[in-house]
Amino acid sequence: MVAVHLLDPFAGSETTQHRTAYELLELDDLRELELGAAADGTSRPAIEAYCDGIVAVLARARDSLRPGAPLLIVVNDGCDLYPEILDRAGLRLEQRLRRHVNRRTGRRAGEFFEDVLVAYA
Repeated sequence: MVAVHLLDPFAGSETTQHRTAYELLELDDLRELELGAAADGTSRPAIEAYCDGIVAVLARARDSLRPGAPLLIVVNDGCDLYPEILDRAGLRLEQRLRRHVNRRTGRRAGEFFEDVLVAYA
């Protein structure tokens, strides 16, 4: 089994979360190199580039799976990008589980949900 936690940068801002992670782990801030970097915006070309990048990541993850093993993907897919992404990556969506995420930092206003996608090659 391979598990991947991905963010949909087009579904809402994760900028503060990323900055905090870089600071907490004392890493160089390389947000501009992330797939779906906020600096890239939300234009159609930016979304297409994000999808292309995630397809490549998931295809590499797929290639490391043992036969019959699931690929678990945790994502906030507010723009419903992942059905096409999975298809392009050669993966079949078996199950989509929606889970409520507690306000761990207390900074989020309102409810926040993410999906756990169970996919197979």
